[in-house]
Amino acid sequence: MPPPDSRRALRLGAALALACAAAAPAADPPAAEWPRLVVRSLADTGEGTLRAMLDAAERREGPDLITFDPELIGEPRTIVLARALPPVTTDVTLDGSVPDRLWRAVGVTISGGDRWRVFEVAPGGRLTLRALTVAHGAAGSGGGALNRGELRAEGVTFRDNTAECDGGAIAHLDGRLAVVNATFARNRAGARGGAVAALADDAAFVHGTFAANGAARGGGLYAAGSLRLANSILADNAPGSDCVAEPGAAMPPARNLIGSSEGCGESFVAGDANLGTLGYFNGPTPVVPLNGDSPAINLGDPADALDLDGLPLYWDQRGNGDPRRVAGFPDLGAFEHQAFPKLVVDTAADTALRACTSAVRGDCPLRGALELALADPRHGTIRFDPEVFAAPATLPLAAPLPRLTRALTLDAGATAGVTLAPGGNFPALAADPGAEPVLLGVTLAAPPGAP
Repeated sequence: MPPPDSRRALRLGAALALACAAAAPAADPPAAEWPRLVVRSLADTGEGTLRAMLDAAERREGPDLITFDPELIGEPRTIVLARALPPVTTDVTLDGSVPDRLWRAVGVTISGGDRWRVFEVAPGGRLTLRALTVAHGAAGSGGGALNRGELRAEGVTFRDNTAECDGGAIAHLDGRLAVVNATFARNRAGARGGAVAALADDAAFVHGTFAANGAARGGGLYAAGSLRLANSILADNAPGSDCVAEPGAAMPPARNLIGSSEGCGESFVAGDANLGTLGYFNGPTPVVPLNGDSPAINLGDPADALDLDGLPLYWDQRGNGDPRRVAGFPDLGAFEHQAFPKLVVDTAADTALRACTSAVRGDCPLRGALELALADPRHGTIRFDPEVFAAPATLPLAAPLPRLTRALTLDAGATAGVTLAPGGNFPALAADPGAEPVLLGVTLAAPPGAP
């Protein structure tokens, strides 16, 4: 047995350990264990309403998750605010997802009734919005949402919001803003940012669609601070250019389709975005679809197709049922065209397109067809359109084609013959050992100057 002094020391040490453990702050519970608050009424005030759930979340410590009764929003429903909601000062997630409702229009719209701003995030507050629509908000700035804390949105549509000054849908004044898989449509601002005015640093938009918005400056998006814009579409916004970034706004290059840009970088692809009209095409929110001949199809960068937690996106904005990468590559924007590509080369031009939809000729160059084929093992053969190549044709290559990592067949047997001609000191087509292609009616020319 330890001597008395040792036993006393052990008891004292245990007491101190217990006291320190009691004084230490408890860690936040994981998201799955957050206290759940459920909206069960479409009214603005009273028991079970959104306002009551937000008030309860403000009174409680720790993060809160607010969901909606699936039977309440089993079809598109709207909550119209009778007055402005209080600013969010704690950590709140508002999730409008409806489980087990594949390929149906469902969900909830939070409307300001063209009188009130819908959401405001105060300094120190954190609001996460998922799978819902923010509409008909109205304010001096930030008709749909005003952010001074941290605002995160995924699978959200901001439509028909207005601001007298800046940010018809969102005015980002401070803190952090992150938006993924979201649609901005028919928002208006009197001065800057018909959809979004990012007036502070630390703003990011991934797989966003900005269409039919308008402002004096930046009909779709206006940025005065650092901004990350990736795999997004900004098109058909007027008045104001689709995207405006002030000279001091840092914006790293990425794949985007931008109709008209002032400081937002070059559009990755030129031409009409060929967007459809805002509507419900399955899921909890209305979206702007891609028409079958849109150049945005399959043009996204998989490395940027990440959700708010940095994980690969599995679904497009509509959620469960509409995969984000039907062909191995994501589309630009919030909507994913669900047609499987047909690998028929229909142009001699060496472009960045890789839609291969058969909806229009010219969207399936050989480069794009190879990228699609190598991304999906279901593809084993690339064919050439016999009408486009009815006469012998040469395909000039501006850069090396993707290196073959598995065997493919390039079949121009129904054409008059196709020659691949490198424009520099590189082979017409390179392959790993054992991945040599089968060429039918295809000739590989030597690089310029080769003996």
